[in-house]
Order: sequence, then C-alpha cells, then structure tokens
Amino acid sequence: MFVALTQHDVASAVIQDEDECPEGTEEIAEINQNNNDTIEVVTTDGRTFDLTYNVDADGSVPFFTDPPTEIAFLVFKGPDSTIQYEVNASSGTFTFAEAGSNPNESLSHVRFCVDENGGTTTDGTTTDGTTTDGTTTDGVIDDTIPKDKTLPDTGGSSLLVPVVLLALLVNGALIGLFVRRR
Repeated sequence: MFVALTQHDVASAVIQDEDECPEGTEEIAEINQNNNDTIEVVTTDGRTFDLTYNVDADGSVPFFTDPPTEIAFLVFKGPDSTIQYEVNASSGTFTFAEAGSNPNESLSHVRFCVDENGGTTTDGTTTDGTTTDGTTTDGVIDDTIPKDKTLPDTGGSSLLVPVVLLALLVNGALIGLFVRRR
C-alpha cells in the first residue's frame, strides 16, 4: 500500500535564516568582534546617518547613531547561538549575554538592522520628513473627538473625594460615641 503525503504551499513558504535581519528590517552593517569605527550608512529608502560602534569579543556592543536613528534589531552570532534581539534604540550598550547567549559564549559578529519603513529620530520627526504631532491619517483617533465641541465633564475625583472623606469622618464619630457609652 502506498500513501502520499503532501505539504500545501511549500513552494511559497519563506524560511528565514536566523543569522539575517528579521523580516521587515534591513541590514545596514555586519561587524566582526574586536572592531570599533564610525561608518556612514545609506539605507535603501535614502536615509543617511553615521553609526559609531565598538564590538567586543566578550559580547558588549555599545553604539550610537548621528543624527539619532533607531536601530530596530541587533542580530548576535556566536559559535552556539544566533539571536535576533529587538533594541529599538538610537544608542545604548547591549550584550550577547543580555540577549540570551549560552554562558561564556564569545561573540563572532553582530548585524545592525533598521526598520524598512523608516525609523524615527528623537527630535519628533520621522526620517521621511513627516512630523509626529499626534495627527493620524486613518481617522481613527480624529473621529473619536467631536469637532468644535468641548468634551463632556465625566466627574472624576473632584467631587468624590470630599464625599468619601465626610462619610469616613461621620462613621468614625458614630463609632467613637457608641464605644464611649458602653
């Protein structure tokens, strides 16, 4: 008897190597251990910034970008581990051990990855030139606040706190009277 097993959509399945930047990000640099330098980075969408780094064999990776540009992931590679570590920072010090490497594992190299859709800078503008002033393009937030109207007063603690304190004071006084009489 012969049984045929098939896997649907095997040809369209994408298997990503762990030693690559995660899907949706772009590799901007692969740095081997014991290297420190400043390099100019130009992404595929035209963003330009300097990346200053120092990659130690012990797994310490301090870096900063100028102008501040968010690094989405660091991909750490050692003899036993490959870890895609989300950092979402324009500067900082991250370690292979912090990312989850095996104890005493040395770092072979690290990849720096940025978001393909353009990361943000710390001055409030995205790298494509638009500002992040709180407005949205999809209308979700805009439609929740009535135009040309003030929002209704929902009460809150301004009236509730004095009422609760008065009730506690009266309760305490009544308990004191009953205890004193007996």
